[in-house]
Amino acid sequence: MVLTPNDIQMKDFHTQLRGYEKEQVNQYLEQVADAYSEQMAENHRLEYELKDAQAKIEYFNNLQNTVNESIIVAQNAADQVKTQADNKVQAMMAQTRVNTENMVDEAIQQGRQIIQDAQRQAQELIEQTKQLQGQIQNHYDSLQHVVADQRQLLDSDTWKQLITNGSGQLADNIQQQSQAYLQKLDQLAQDVKADNEDLVVEHESVTQSVDKATQNVDNQD
Repeated sequence: MVLTPNDIQMKDFHTQLRGYEKEQVNQYLEQVADAYSEQMAENHRLEYELKDAQAKIEYFNNLQNTVNESIIVAQNAADQVKTQADNKVQAMMAQTRVNTENMVDEAIQQGRQIIQDAQRQAQELIEQTKQLQGQIQNHYDSLQHVVADQRQLLDSDTWKQLITNGSGQLADNIQQQSQAYLQKLDQLAQDVKADNEDLVVEHESVTQSVDKATQNVDNQD
């Protein structure tokens, strides 16, 4: 049974002979009722504060759960973003590697094609040079034969007879003209020979250029 301050104050005791003094008992009951009333008020206050504290605890617990869920969501989102970024980086690296390999292969193919074209052109130039050398050699030999024939003609008995028979002036003129002609032939032969040497030098230069281009492409491989 729960007593109230009013129950304590209204409590009626039976009187007996030589019992307690009623006035003192009533005063004490009033004190007890006041104290009980104060205690009940304190209990109500404490209950209110307890409920308020429990409400706050529940609020903070819910807030903590919400924060924890937000952290989990943020962590999952961060993990997902990181995974996507890693996948994108891996894909870009793979594509870059493929592009680089393709560029290297294309450069190698172009280098080989350049070498093949250079070798083909060099071979054609060599063949042309050989033909020109053969033609120049034939012309040079022909000029040598002409010069030899002209020298043989000057040393022949016919010229000697012309000089002996008194046609010295005419023979001298003819001999001078022949000598001039022979000098021109000699000069022409020397020019042909020099052109032949220039072709040989040009052929060696082309061969060295082709060898150097081949070496550069080999170094790139």
